[in-house]
Amino acid sequence: MNLKVEEIIREVPELNYEFLSFESLNGGLCNQTYKIQMKQSKYVLRINNRQNEYLNLTRRSEVEVMKKANHEGFAPKVISGNYPEQFVVTEFIEGRMLEKDDLKD
Repeated sequence: MNLKVEEIIREVPELNYEFLSFESLNGGLCNQTYKIQMKQSKYVLRINNRQNEYLNLTRRSEVEVMKKANHEGFAPKVISGNYPEQFVVTEFIEGRMLEKDDLKD
């Protein structure tokens, strides 16, 4: 299923409410990733590509791990994980990509 960002925004109530804009995020290997800007909050939308099927990635297990990690306090909250083979929506957490020097300590 080839979903477009606008279609997903209409499907997910948290994204459809007071939607302002979206922008592409870089860094994903197998997915298309977007930052969704709402009036009061930001989310990350990850659209899984067909390559996930070829790599046999199990997205349902990944979503469960993300939920447990959030419960423990070290991962963003999963907003929509009902169709993980197609897309996942999480809270957006401001940050930056790790660099080599970050791993020294």
